[in-house]
Amino acid sequence: MCAKIFLIALTAFGLWLMFSANPAHACTPPAGGSYTITASCSFSGSVHGIDNGNLTINAGVTLTINANQTIAWNSGRTITVNGSIAMSASGVRLKQTNLWMLDADNDDCPANSTQFAQDTTPGTGYYRRYDVLNYTVIDYNDSVVGCTDPGGNGFRETTPYLFLPDGRGGFQIENDVLFGHPASFFRSRETGLAVYESGNVSNDLYVISGDAEKAMGDYVFQIREIEQEESHIDRVELKAVHHPKDAEVLASWLYGKYYVIKKDEIKAGLRPKELPFAIEPGNTVEVRVAPFDGKNAKLVLGTRAEIVAKESVQLEISYFDGAEWKLLAKPFGRLPLGAREIIELPQGVKDGRFKIFAQERMWITKFAVLTNVSPVGSFEESLLLKEASLFGKGDVKKAIEDKDFDYLYMKTGDVAELRFASEKRKPAGFSTSLIMELDGFYNALTPE
Repeated sequence: MCAKIFLIALTAFGLWLMFSANPAHACTPPAGGSYTITASCSFSGSVHGIDNGNLTINAGVTLTINANQTIAWNSGRTITVNGSIAMSASGVRLKQTNLWMLDADNDDCPANSTQFAQDTTPGTGYYRRYDVLNYTVIDYNDSVVGCTDPGGNGFRETTPYLFLPDGRGGFQIENDVLFGHPASFFRSRETGLAVYESGNVSNDLYVISGDAEKAMGDYVFQIREIEQEESHIDRVELKAVHHPKDAEVLASWLYGKYYVIKKDEIKAGLRPKELPFAIEPGNTVEVRVAPFDGKNAKLVLGTRAEIVAKESVQLEISYFDGAEWKLLAKPFGRLPLGAREIIELPQGVKDGRFKIFAQERMWITKFAVLTNVSPVGSFEESLLLKEASLFGKGDVKKAIEDKDFDYLYMKTGDVAELRFASEKRKPAGFSTSLIMELDGFYNALTPE
């Protein structure tokens, strides 16, 4: 039998009204969207339900509604019962309305677990639950942007990590990878797939800063998924950039390209008096350099995110054009080693004033404005991916060779090992920098 509930006239559909012990399994709906109950469960708390979606109860499955509990779903949405609903006889309410939670700093983590079932907002700082994307992660400081979870039970919104050989038979952490603009993190797998496969996530381009030691003539790396998330890696490519020894390779903050710049020109760049400096959460720091000729100017930005940050850290950098402040760039901060990236400055910028805003604590390790950058000769070669395996699951080489929506799927605890052939040639007097390009996205861990 299949019943659809549009209003609260439940008995018309032959649903059960009975006393029932709570099942051990807890219902775990997403913040917003439809939810299918596949194993008997009950919702926690005095108010819960589905926000901005439909509820389906599979055949052979029971949803238990506890005493004095209100279960809500929105107007125009449905509950489809292929199994059964068991309700306590005391104080049960099924209410067609909206769900609300308090998130005063609007950082997607609520101040507490209390939900309100009513048509309009309970007050200032309340949002529909489907807008509080991490509604199960309690923010213990709801006055500061960033999900503060001293108990360590929440999630950490960051990317998988790249590991390099440590020279002793093991591996050591390099940095987090799989960034993309405007963002490569999504709250759900479904959203991530839709956005990424529509071409709306850039690739990551990461210049490896550590010593990529060779094992039996090959470059070997590991990618580890450490946090409570799952990654979908579509492509991994390793390139060797050969350049003069007196030059350095720096990635664009948008990851679409890289620059080869003489080290002396970076050293001579216009810079503020104090470096490095930290920007505290929610603060803006104004940075001043001497006025400069804005023609073809570039900003070299060095950043390092705090290891304690609860999510991927993104800066907002603005410049003063002589009349007003304008947004320049929104680069991400990598951890633990940080990043050095290039930001192109608009033509005609001469003032030398910049503002940097950080939502999480961030170190600025480099800030240098370069003008009249000299071209540097270099060439690159793509290195052959020889092997790729996911520990305990076997060969994944085909999944990451090309950008074809055939993903290497990784979740918390997974380790992938990649082996690339070494470069074929390097001219005398040249150095080699390795660049790793990745396509894909990651999302909050989807409940099993």
